[in-house]
Amino acid sequence: MTYEAFVRALKNTYDDPDTRATAERKLHNLKQGNKDCSAYHAEFCTYATTLNYDDMTKISFFSNGANQDLKTVLLYQASLRETFDEFVQLCIKLDNRAKQLRSQTHHPAHTGPAPATRPAPAPVPTPGTASGTAPSPMDLSQVDRTPRKRGPLPSELQKYRQENHLCMYCGGSRHWASVCPLSTKPKRVNAAQTTPPPP
Repeated sequence: MTYEAFVRALKNTYDDPDTRATAERKLHNLKQGNKDCSAYHAEFCTYATTLNYDDMTKISFFSNGANQDLKTVLLYQASLRETFDEFVQLCIKLDNRAKQLRSQTHHPAHTGPAPATRPAPAPVPTPGTASGTAPSPMDLSQVDRTPRKRGPLPSELQKYRQENHLCMYCGGSRHWASVCPLSTKPKRVNAAQTTPPPP
């Protein structure tokens, strides 16, 4: 087999028998989508070169395949270029400006001062024995003064209060049960009872 016959066999095997119809179909279905206009133009030319269309036909095909953003900015142009190359250069510039504007809209630059932050409020201390604010067991000012009926004291507690000279009613010191401030019984005061018990 000669070289010419080999090349002819390859073409018959791999070449498109109807190259023009295939190029027309691909050019008609070509869309820019999210591609840059320059990339869209390069792909457009691979099919348009085979067809040998005039400039106005290529401008029409190119405009139909452009994305919506590019079509929108083309509507605001007072006059479009007459040659296909000039029209493509205009489309590339407009597409780049539209993408730049869209990126600035989605990511606005923050130029204002940073918002002032308020200091966190100081924690309120809780009363406790460490700060000296908790009432002591025998602090009469903090004792519940609600009258209540008391039952008889156990014998061990009675003995403990007698031995330690404590009030038999509340267990406090420096007073007797007959003059206990927590007692609801009428007070009977005499000279012997006004004298506080020994510490």
